[in-house]
Amino acid sequence: DPDYAVAWYRLAIVYLNANALLGTEGLPGAYQKTEQALVRARDLEPALPGATALTAMIQNKKRQWSEVEKTMNGGAGLSQSSNGELIKAYCGFLLRMGRIHEAIPLVERSRVLMPYSSIVGRMLGTMYTIEGRPQEGFAELERAFELEGFESWDVEFGLLAALSTDNKDELQKWLTRAQQHPTGSRDLIAAMTEFLDDHEAALDWLRNNYQKSETANCMFTYWAAWHGDTALAVDALERCPAPMYFWHGVLQDVRRTEGFKDMIRQLGMEEYYREFGWNDFCQPIGSEDFACK
Repeated sequence: DPDYAVAWYRLAIVYLNANALLGTEGLPGAYQKTEQALVRARDLEPALPGATALTAMIQNKKRQWSEVEKTMNGGAGLSQSSNGELIKAYCGFLLRMGRIHEAIPLVERSRVLMPYSSIVGRMLGTMYTIEGRPQEGFAELERAFELEGFESWDVEFGLLAALSTDNKDELQKWLTRAQQHPTGSRDLIAAMTEFLDDHEAALDWLRNNYQKSETANCMFTYWAAWHGDTALAVDALERCPAPMYFWHGVLQDVRRTEGFKDMIRQLGMEEYYREFGWNDFCQPIGSEDFACK
């Protein structure tokens, strides 16, 4: 039925999720297809439930930061909302922008409304860990993993939390899980497991393999940072400039570099911060510079 708005809306979600799983090369034109399907849905049913959240998610993926704020009306009313999907969409944006302290109460509300969402559990666990609440963070990440659905993403964020808290027991657990649910390169996981207690050997492997490949692999960034090579971590992050990962503790030295500040500028985030306010990690230095911690 070409006039069934919900079908077009669901198709837009399929395109968006497929892009997240397959990447731009795996599904060319996914964002355009997502937007076209959503426009069709809203033309058929202007007040379609879920359309606002999906619009914000698309803008988020396209790094249209100011547009997300406008779409979501700056998060007004979400603290009392019963729309878990809308809250989740805005919190994903807040995580990317590093507004963790502000986001946590909203994600906690979303967990009450959507107790079986692994995405909400993963997001809340990540935010707890970033804010220095590791016990609560690992409990939520474990809950997200047990809910199933996106195990590779759960493992990736579990590893990030373990690296950020320098927790060897958690690292061992999530590395074991990564062998079954790989987060990118199986070779990387195997090498980092083998060289977990040998920083020099790990860095030799990371440097050699980074030079051999031009492919983006976000996990290179975090392992390089954890093993103490900030310069390599910055270089690797430039291949994978994903704001959702910027604010983990393992990248605190990376955030202090000029290279990181350049990424913030290139992604349009400095412009956003100057218009809507700075986050938990970066503050302005006059009208032309800023510093992150």
